[in-house]
Amino acid sequence: MHELQVTQSILDTVLAAARESGLRSVCTIRLVIGELRELRQEWIQHYFDYLSAGSAAEGARILVRTVPAAFGCEDCGCEFPAPIYPAPAVPGGAWDTTRCPECRGTSLSLVRGREFLIQDMEGQ
Repeated sequence: MHELQVTQSILDTVLAAARESGLRSVCTIRLVIGELRELRQEWIQHYFDYLSAGSAAEGARILVRTVPAAFGCEDCGCEFPAPIYPAPAVPGGAWDTTRCPECRGTSLSLVRGREFLIQDMEGQ
């Protein structure tokens, strides 16, 4: 249900930007969302359709580019995919989710996957 609150924020931001830009209507909204946000395009569009009724954004299409989650190794600088639902680590195995695949270091930080922004919008 958190998509409803997020979608209301998107609509508020888009309508304010449309007013500032002198747009009469908004046709397309492009979002960039990290996969760890667990926001689904179909639910955002569903709520947007409901919330935007009667506004300058009514009928606008939501397009989402999903950014995959990635870890960065603080020891060697390697970036690698961060599994959302990691399998149990297998010491010495082909994929140990708690270690860098290059140097086997354990000093990791999340470098991608939590993004959430309105990239741009189109209107007339």
